[in-house]
Amino acid sequence: MPIAVGNVVWYSESAVRPNTLVRFDSKSERFQTWVMPSGGGVVRNMMATTDGNLVLACSGVNRVALVEVGN
Repeated sequence: MPIAVGNVVWYSESAVRPNTLVRFDSKSERFQTWVMPSGGGVVRNMMATTDGNLVLACSGVNRVALVEVGN
């Protein structure tokens, strides 16, 4: 389930491999990808906080992740 924060679309490629967080900037039309440090956790839900960070529900590892987004 992708979410948009300003001009940026965030989504997760959740599986055992790859298990990544992807950022797409619609202005520059560029992608960035980071490997999820929790490993095999499938991201079922994602939301943005009021300050632009991301909260992810990682059900495969029974964790909630906070992604601090730098400007």
